Amino acid sequence: MQPPVSPMLAAPAHVLPTGPGWAYEPKWDGWRALAFCQPGRVYLQSRTGKAVSAYFPDLTRIIAALPVGAVLDGELLVWDPDRARTSFPLLQRRVSGGTTVVRLAASHPAQYVVFDRCATVTAMI
Repeated sequence: MQPPVSPMLAAPAHVLPTGPGWAYEPKWDGWRALAFCQPGRVYLQSRTGKAVSAYFPDLTRIIAALPVGAVLDGELLVWDPDRARTSFPLLQRRVSGGTTVVRLAASHPAQYVVFDRCATVTAMI
């Protein structure tokens, strides 16, 4: 599979469905992204189709270590230890310039929550 590819997106509903097989995704305060993985390589694509790998060297290094090729669909997050929750402003700083991405990756490492059509969260990288 080659980029650009669209990620799965939640559909709006007036009433939440119930019953076996339904799970609900929390608001992560992150960016939806696809990871195109090959052993030793990874390409991160935003929901809008833009390349974002350069802003997440901490994640690309970890994902590139996976021993198989795959396309992962997930959410990019940055944790704020002072607030004990994810932080959209800290995530935005990755692309806003000013502080280097390497410095931000060291002080506020990114995480990648991977989704699966058949399960809820399957992995957090």
